[in-house]
Amino acid sequence: MTNETVQVIEIRGASKDCDKEHVASGGIPEPEPEKKYITSTGEVSIKTLPTGASIEIHIEAEGKTTEEAKSRFREITQKIIKTVGDKTQFSFSSPETEKIETSEKEYRSSQKTTVTSIGKMQLSSENLGAILSALLENDISFSPPKFTFDDITPIDLSIYEKASNLAKNKAKALVEGVGCALGKVYDIKYSDGSEQNTIFSSLGTFSDYFDQEGDVFYSIGANVDMKNSLNTLQTSLANKFQLLKRKEEKEEITWDPQMLDLLQTQIPNRVQKVSVSVTYEIEV
Repeated sequence: MTNETVQVIEIRGASKDCDKEHVASGGIPEPEPEKKYITSTGEVSIKTLPTGASIEIHIEAEGKTTEEAKSRFREITQKIIKTVGDKTQFSFSSPETEKIETSEKEYRSSQKTTVTSIGKMQLSSENLGAILSALLENDISFSPPKFTFDDITPIDLSIYEKASNLAKNKAKALVEGVGCALGKVYDIKYSDGSEQNTIFSSLGTFSDYFDQEGDVFYSIGANVDMKNSLNTLQTSLANKFQLLKRKEEKEEITWDPQMLDLLQTQIPNRVQKVSVSVTYEIEV
């Protein structure tokens, strides 16, 4: 049998699964620089007007007899219906009749009958201005509107984009001011706009309120319609008071309390705030 010599060669080194850091002889690994971040927040306020309103009309008619009072009552209600049109929702309570006896002198007395009712009207954002202006022009008094809102309007995506851009521009200005640059986005947090509050503005100043810089007037259909309606009412009310003032210069007149109350009409404005906080890496 032939004797054979077997030589074993041992190979040492790193396997492909080795996850240790290998450094050349005498080399020192450089530590990774610590990353720097900046967080900036952009906030947008969204103002929304009411979507509808209701008013009340005090209807009162009088006459020397019950029939005369009722006839006058029918005339007034027909005038209201003709003024607002048959497409406007208008209803009134059952008329109440009352006989009143007055005494002019001890030996002479007279009697009159009054018929009263409360009319109610529902108005939309589209027709509020036209209807209330028509009532003013026809000398039909009404109570200050009671405004209503629909459910919360979903936030348009463009609002989030606006808030994000505000946050980005703010962060960019800050880092470039110190000689750095804005890096990649690291984190984003945002609000859903569910937090809201209500602010009131008077009828005479609400237009200026919506011109404030930095806020967003929500340009959806009902909101634009209500703004136009309130502008129409504001103009009609101003014209009516100018007419009454000129009339007062010539003769003594009695100012209708409900007309004066209209000047103090408070318009609720729903304010929703959307905020977006963005964290960026800073490139040094």
